[in-house]
Amino acid sequence: LSSVPAARRTSVYSVWFNEAGYVYDTSEGYSYALPGDYEIQSHADSGGGSPPAGGWVTLVSRRGSTFSSGADLLHLDGATWLRFICTANARNTAPQNAYLAIQWDLHDSHASLDAWKFVGDSITANAMGHRKTNDSFNQLVSRQVPNFPAFEMAGHGFWTSATALASIDAFLASFPGRFVALPLGTNDSDPDAYRVNMRKLIDRVLAAGKQPVLPTIPYTAEPAHLPLITKLNAVVRELYASYGARLTVGPDLYEVLYRGRSTMFDQPGDLHPNERGNAAIRQAWADAMVGAIYRPAGLGDH
Repeated sequence: LSSVPAARRTSVYSVWFNEAGYVYDTSEGYSYALPGDYEIQSHADSGGGSPPAGGWVTLVSRRGSTFSSGADLLHLDGATWLRFICTANARNTAPQNAYLAIQWDLHDSHASLDAWKFVGDSITANAMGHRKTNDSFNQLVSRQVPNFPAFEMAGHGFWTSATALASIDAFLASFPGRFVALPLGTNDSDPDAYRVNMRKLIDRVLAAGKQPVLPTIPYTAEPAHLPLITKLNAVVRELYASYGARLTVGPDLYEVLYRGRSTMFDQPGDLHPNERGNAAIRQAWADAMVGAIYRPAGLGDH
């Protein structure tokens, strides 16, 4: 990191990810080339040439991880070298996948901590990952403002507000960032239970000192889900009114997909949007957060 100005390598937000396995917590099935035991280490030696042979300082040590990403706030004190050492795969590694494959992003966080976690269901898993099409959430934000937010995709197929509630404490404990998006509800069947669960989720995010962000539940014409979506979105709007500024209003995903329903689903009764719909979800998130957070808050350049 010696080519980076010293002031921009004092506090660094580290996020690694491998989204090949589709879900964030892979513990209920196979994982693919994920680190289970790993360390992140730094060194203050001068830059250039080969990495130092010894004298590395361990900043992060993890054992038994089954997550498809990991985030840490690193206090480098101007260190010039970083390395990621994996000593074991996740315990649920699929056969013939005993190797490591990750992307590793480092973000300057000395001025502010601009990092997200999207805790959602399969629609989140499909839409909100890091995209080869170069239209990920952070890239879409950076096209409008001088911010490039770090983010983790924590989506799971079939998840409801109840399943998210059962895992939120562990997710928050492993997340040093600021914003927790809660795009949940498509798989919920009881508006009253959804209201109770979402209140608990929002309260736990707030208690952890983080900012909850809640979108509307996406439109779908799938017959088993359609009758409940309007009732569940009425609960979402109740939560907006109840929490006020403590809850950031996310994008209106229902309206986005309803307006584009003729092209954003392969079949009229599909539950999941197609790639055009997924791209529209990402764009809606970026547009809404630029308006609600980045331009008003002036978080600065990252």
